[in-house]
Amino acid sequence: MEVVLTQMDFLENEKKIYPKVMGYLSEDVLSYQDKETGNKHTITFCDEYIRFLNEGNFSSDTTLKEKDGKAIVNSPYGRMKFETKCINKDKNDDFWSVEYQILDGDQVITHQKMIWEFKKVYQSS
Repeated sequence: MEVVLTQMDFLENEKKIYPKVMGYLSEDVLSYQDKETGNKHTITFCDEYIRFLNEGNFSSDTTLKEKDGKAIVNSPYGRMKFETKCINKDKNDDFWSVEYQILDGDQVITHQKMIWEFKKVYQSS
């Protein structure tokens, strides 16, 4: 399956469309590898929560819930923990999207919307 990620950063007023990659989707879990960084991404999109797991030089594990979500970032500089807030989410057969914030105390340090679009790829025999 082809996956295209669009990332909208509301704090910086920027939009980035990542190059299309091949991914694997099974009901609530999407996994793919980023062409630019080589990082492996696993997204779990359930009714109760959404989780982004990014494995690479800078790894992160972000869980979004209506209440008490968290983000953990591991880097060569150490480990950081933040609170998260899920603002809006949508899931269907063609795409998944989530708008969320990452907070450091009361300060919003990230406000983004991520949209993963899916296209099935058929191989001819």
